Amino acid sequence: MQQSVNRIARRVGIALGIGGVLTALVLPADPAAAVVGQKVCGPGFSWVTSSIGAHGKLMQYTNKSSKQVCAILMSTGKASGTAKKMTVTIKLTHDTDRNGSPTGNAVVRTKTDSGTYKYYAGPVYVSYKGLNIKPGAVGPKAYSIVMRSSLTYKGSTQQLSMDGQM
Repeated sequence: MQQSVNRIARRVGIALGIGGVLTALVLPADPAAAVVGQKVCGPGFSWVTSSIGAHGKLMQYTNKSSKQVCAILMSTGKASGTAKKMTVTIKLTHDTDRNGSPTGNAVVRTKTDSGTYKYYAGPVYVSYKGLNIKPGAVGPKAYSIVMRSSLTYKGSTQQLSMDGQM
């Protein structure tokens, strides 16, 4: 899987590389991540951001039409292709009560994928349809998305987390 993703990403980069400056405008900072999102999360998902560790990468994808966020934990480097314990969790949290007072990020929805995998954990999805997910938003419809992951490789555990971006 990882080799085919890298091969596809190279082809996309080469095909668009002829355009020179256009390449920087068309491709995201991580072209392989864009390909992975389409393959793993499904059509309509676009890569948003990643958190990178020594043995893995936690990636966020968003589908603006279906109002969903997808998270994947992908193993990288020597860890890729080796069976290891991996977990990825995505949470939708409610930041404030009806009056706009902080609530301590009460979890509204949570999805987790955990197991022994060679390449990636996930995808896990959460819907934000009809909700205000903008960072710093307050009020009765102020929500945020948080992603967490862990990967254990050769006795060392890597934990990654990030706040969802829209």
